[in-house]
This record gives sequence, structure tokens and C-alpha cells, in this order.
Amino acid sequence: MLYPVVISASKKVRNPNSGEVNAGRHTTYDTWLHLFPSAENSSLPKMMPVGSGSDYSSFLNVLGIPCLEPRYTWDRNKWKISAYPLYHSAYETLYLMENIIDPEFKYSKAVTQVWAELVRDMSDAMILPLDAKSLSDYISVESKRYSVNMEI
Repeated sequence: MLYPVVISASKKVRNPNSGEVNAGRHTTYDTWLHLFPSAENSSLPKMMPVGSGSDYSSFLNVLGIPCLEPRYTWDRNKWKISAYPLYHSAYETLYLMENIIDPEFKYSKAVTQVWAELVRDMSDAMILPLDAKSLSDYISVESKRYSVNMEI
């Protein structure tokens, strides 16, 4: 339900990656679309649903509150890993962020700016910009993907 407002927010934030900017991808949206095009509509980026085991799963799965997790992630075509290897480990520290993952905090800043744009857009709206059709389309696609032919 938040897909359109996330797209709008990501189009307003400059891309922190100079290589991406030099390739003509000036916003965080441009890189998102380039690296993760939607299988259903290649003119839109793919938005992954929040995981069921995450800290916010009760908001979504129990209360039905739309939630999301804007973040920069790795290029899954380049790095064939299923998850961020240090997630929730003793090695996930400020030192790691400052020296290895995001030394200048430029990606962290871009994610924060997307959040800020999203919050501003939703705060300024007379009616919350929630898109039930996006949710319906997602459920329809996923239900077909996981449907089982059952005969009684």
C-alpha cells in the first residue's frame, strides 16, 4: 500500500553513488529501478515485502498496518548471498559501518532522506496516500505463484 509514496520519495533523493550518477542514474529511484526492475512491469522497480521474522512483522501480520524497510542493499546479481552476513551478529558495529560498509555515511544519509521525504509526503497529505490496488495486485500475483491445484 506504500509503493507509490516510496517511489515518489525515492525520486526526490540524489543518488549517493558517483558511478551510478555518471551512468545517468541521478536519484535513488533510478538505481533501484536499474538494479531491481519489477518482473511484472519493467518500468517500475521491484519492492520486496517485509520479512515475516522481522521486528515489525506483528504490525503487518497481526494488526494489518502497512510497513516498509527502505535500505540500500547489495547487487544480488553480483553477490550470490541470501542475506547480509553480519546481520544481528557481534560484528555488526559502528566500526564496521565507519570503516567498511559506509565510511562516509552517504548511503545511510540517502536512506534517511528517503524516510524523511516519505514522512513529509504522508504528513502533508489530507488523505493518506495508501494504494490498496498495489496491495491487491501483489496478493494476486503472489497467490498465483504459490497456488496449489487441489482436487476434492
